[in-house]
Amino acid sequence: MKSTFIYLFIIMLQITGTEKQFLFAENIKEAFESTTLSLEFISNSNHNTFHQYWNPAYGAKIQIEMPFYYGTIQSGVELYPYNGKNERFPDFFSAYFFLGWGKEILVSSGIHCYGGLRVGSYRMSFDDDEINETQIVESELGVGLDSWLKLDISPAWAIHCRLGYLVIYTKKHLEFTMFSAGFSYTFDSPQWLKEFLK
Repeated sequence: MKSTFIYLFIIMLQITGTEKQFLFAENIKEAFESTTLSLEFISNSNHNTFHQYWNPAYGAKIQIEMPFYYGTIQSGVELYPYNGKNERFPDFFSAYFFLGWGKEILVSSGIHCYGGLRVGSYRMSFDDDEINETQIVESELGVGLDSWLKLDISPAWAIHCRLGYLVIYTKKHLEFTMFSAGFSYTFDSPQWLKEFLK
């Protein structure tokens, strides 16, 4: 897992460097001028001690992104179910509510890459009537790295794939490598929203 973290960190450093390091510099955009909504299907692709007790299924992510004064800001939620491997380990449903910041670079015509950081609340809801009411729902800090590659298919629509690394700060830290793929739609932000955010 440490090698995955290092790999993603290097990607983030490369992408968030100065534009002079790239053949194609990103167009400077006015903060909040556009809004991008994305829907992705996600998979927990790594295996560690946690996965000896729970099987990951498949999840979904809904996200909103906007250009910031520098880079891009984002917020969203990842929804993911986990199934216990036996009755000792109850099934649970996770919801990761996050905020993020990163840098998007235009690599070539219609192809973009991104690297950034995310932080948020990782909420776990356990499906077990025998668990004490105070333990049915647990919420912990979640911090991660995020990178993606995007291909424009029209001025508004794009498809993309994403690789992320997430650490959940439970007593024994959980470490997840998440792969996702989906599509996004970009539109001009309403004037009232731009004025409110500025």
